[in-house]
Amino acid sequence: MATKILRISLLFSLFLLFSCSNNSFDIKLNQTVTVKQIRFDQELMQVDTSKIEDAIDVFYKKYPVFFPSYTYRVLKIGGRENKAFSYELKRFISDQTMNAVYREIEEKYEDVSDITNQINEALSYYHYYFPKERIPNLFYMQSGFNQRIIVDSLVLGVALDMCLGADNDYYKQLALPEYMRRKLNRENIALDAMKGMAWSNFPFDAEDNLACNMIYEGKIQYFMDALFPKKEENLKFAYTKEDLKWLNLHEKEIWNAVIQGEMLYQTDRMKIKNMIDNAPFTQAFGNNSPSKIGIWLGWKIVKSYMESHPELTLQELMKRNDYIDILNESNYTP
Repeated sequence: MATKILRISLLFSLFLLFSCSNNSFDIKLNQTVTVKQIRFDQELMQVDTSKIEDAIDVFYKKYPVFFPSYTYRVLKIGGRENKAFSYELKRFISDQTMNAVYREIEEKYEDVSDITNQINEALSYYHYYFPKERIPNLFYMQSGFNQRIIVDSLVLGVALDMCLGADNDYYKQLALPEYMRRKLNRENIALDAMKGMAWSNFPFDAEDNLACNMIYEGKIQYFMDALFPKKEENLKFAYTKEDLKWLNLHEKEIWNAVIQGEMLYQTDRMKIKNMIDNAPFTQAFGNNSPSKIGIWLGWKIVKSYMESHPELTLQELMKRNDYIDILNESNYTP
């Protein structure tokens, strides 16, 4: 009996050892990162609009990188060269709907420490793999239902009005489809923030065909694996668990369809978007398929490539823009 117990114990230990080592990104961090967190949504919406010019002066001096990015890219009202700039900013702050939205943000996001902690952890992994890169400041903002994430130099901006939950009435009034609303929640904020940073720091630079787009987006997903090693796989893709089961079950059929349909080198922009963009499903694979199959397939190819080239670092992978070579050297076989 003792021998049998010992054998079971050893097998269990080996199982744990294998399980722990199976994820190469699940590493022990020697240094953690703490971002500077700014609740710009509160600062802006609490401005005394009778002193709007003074407030604008303060914002330009206090946030010389973020504030212009916010007014140009998010609110889309330009800067001080626009004669109506102060009027437009005042109108946003005074708007009845924007104030109702702000009250909802305050109710749901009075405490954002959980989100900031997730971003801190992800950025700690980022610093481990890219130690020379500077860490951005984290700005929470209200966007007027415009851009959800902005990345600019040392800025990482998150629009909390684009994170109010899939069933939020504002999103329904804006006629946002269900597949888009599904991501507009608390649990996706840190993931989307880091993905936005990845797209900004590692821009697409290649021929605009499906293969290159697939491998590029596959690299981004592989990068996300490194920053969120403990996060469930389906969440990193914004998939349901059923979506992931469907993909794993049909992987060989998907790859065969891509090859036999000569899809890899197609340059039709709409066909590429149908394989890459968020949607109710991927058109080429029917109504029961998940969306973004091209991204998932690109990720599988990149994973195979890195397994075939264990000498390569994450830094080296993210710098590689020869996407077709990555495909050819991946030895990917579903």
